[in-house]
Amino acid sequence: MKLEGKVALVTGTSPNIMGGIAEGLAEEGADLVCVDINPRYAEQCAQSVIDGGRRAIAITCDVTDEAQVTAALDEAKETFGGVDILVNGATVFNWKGVLDMPVDEWRRQTDVMLTGAFLFTKFSAKQMIGLGRKGNMINIISTAGHQGEPGNIGYGTSKGGLLNFTRSVAMELAEYGIRVNSLTPTAT
Repeated sequence: MKLEGKVALVTGTSPNIMGGIAEGLAEEGADLVCVDINPRYAEQCAQSVIDGGRRAIAITCDVTDEAQVTAALDEAKETFGGVDILVNGATVFNWKGVLDMPVDEWRRQTDVMLTGAFLFTKFSAKQMIGLGRKGNMINIISTAGHQGEPGNIGYGTSKGGLLNFTRSVAMELAEYGIRVNSLTPTAT
């Protein structure tokens, strides 16, 4: 198993692509920290990983809340000794275009995808550096982040921003041995 002895934290573990990513990491030997704002989704993810023979915990967390993010990482450290892999995938879907998008919905959507990734990246990196770990971070993008989409302004804009966030953070954290990449599943 390629990830034996590693701990992966995955955000947005609803039963979609992110839950599948969590299960795939577990199949490769990682123990999992399943994070979602919906406790049922986090618990389902963790139970699926446990049923597959790996250790897992479920954490309910609003990825835009700094105190909740740091608490989630503290719990991961207490339970497993720290995080080696971070996968930022928390997403809000809201199929509206620029003419129909209320600003409060715009803010929530972009906040979850951008601020959530920023907070988990920042505090995961601090934990990895403090523990002397050379970790890995993956930000889940979308084809909409590369080319935009009409009627999907918040999602495409957030994913495009996350792509450049990934590039900037990769250069910044390289000196600590932390690799940061993006993944664009073509089915999203």
